[in-house]
Amino acid sequence: MILDIARLQTLIESKPEPAIDSSVVAVQSAVFVLLVQRQQTNIVLIRRADGAGPWAGHFALPGGHIEPTDADALAAAFREVNEEIGVAQEAISHTSVLGQFMTLTGFVSLNAFVGEWAGLTCPTPNAAEVAEVFELPLIDLWQHSLSNDFACKDAEQIGPRLVFPAPAGDIWGVTARIIHHLLHVATPLFEGSDSARS
Repeated sequence: MILDIARLQTLIESKPEPAIDSSVVAVQSAVFVLLVQRQQTNIVLIRRADGAGPWAGHFALPGGHIEPTDADALAAAFREVNEEIGVAQEAISHTSVLGQFMTLTGFVSLNAFVGEWAGLTCPTPNAAEVAEVFELPLIDLWQHSLSNDFACKDAEQIGPRLVFPAPAGDIWGVTARIIHHLLHVATPLFEGSDSARS
């Protein structure tokens, strides 16, 4: 299934962003939900390198801490994507703010952005931070969401069941919650597709 990214951008911009308690002091990070058009619309994910701190080996979206030298969260997301997987800002279009998401520890707030990656070159992972870069079809994640009764429920209602399958394990935690929110926002695009009902 090929998603219309311009329509998705409109849907994202029309939905309220997830609210973060402003009284919570958290480290600010920025991640990119990169979508790329292959035979289907895929989402780009990474597996953290074994030595990459407390998130070693975890599945994640490319991104990292916002540095004082970054103009804003979006600039940090562009910088991190380039540093971690070698995707340049010029190769990303249709960028939108998906929202802010707190890690389960409550210590890190992730500013999530969605963008369309041209996908014309192979990613080049920074071995110190990223063990693997891979893509998953969004339609597979949507169908997993439907079959596990995630649709129309928020992440708190679903609880620890909110996981998505990856080739070598499960996507969970804040990454799963970001994907879940993206799928929720994109519901009209999936529901209007024959492949989503097959």
